[in-house]
Amino acid sequence: IDSTVLTCYVMAFGALMFIVGGCFTGGIRLETDPHTWLYILGIALPATAVSNMALVRAIKCIGPTLTSILGAMEPFTAQGAGGILLIVAAVTTVVLHSRRT
Repeated sequence: IDSTVLTCYVMAFGALMFIVGGCFTGGIRLETDPHTWLYILGIALPATAVSNMALVRAIKCIGPTLTSILGAMEPFTAQGAGGILLIVAAVTTVVLHSRRT
């Protein structure tokens, strides 16, 4: 499936879940200020759509293992370091297990 199409499906599913969650927690308020819409679009388009398309493209080009390792290298905190260690341990286990069989 094309990465753009997959990203649209993911975004549509996320929007649906947002609407459903909003209905159960107090409602959804439609923003009427045009300036605020520019902020929303400025955050939504580059941060969400472009990163999702890049993620799908990376998985197709270098595979899920390297993509998850590189994705874990983003903001580095103590939790991030723990995540990196878990990913490296899991990848090592999978690689060693696949070599034995």
